Amino acid sequence: MTIYIFRSTRDLHGKGHVLIYFQSPENEFYETVHVVLDDEKNPWRVERVHHKVDCTMVVLYLSHCDGGALWVPGGQELVPANIVASISIQDKEEDRDWNCQQFLLEGLRKLVEAGYQTQE
Repeated sequence: MTIYIFRSTRDLHGKGHVLIYFQSPENEFYETVHVVLDDEKNPWRVERVHHKVDCTMVVLYLSHCDGGALWVPGGQELVPANIVASISIQDKEEDRDWNCQQFLLEGLRKLVEAGYQTQE
């Protein structure tokens, strides 16, 4: 699991865009999950990419960090990505402080609650 950070046109106080990237080299599983807000008047939506992506080649790429390994039984690789993607985005456009970083943090908390990660 890797967390990628990008520059954003909506950067406020140094807040960039973030996404979470899951991969399993054993069966060539790749899944990207993040939320996007295309227009200030449109609600947030979850966006998923179901193939290998080299995020370091994106022009707005800033950095990334290793989020740690997740031990997932074979055939259930989508479960952690589905957990993150299931974070509620209802009525978030009304909360000016909510953004993709809060979405990612809530997703990481849910992974801990589900036993895929620890808080250490």
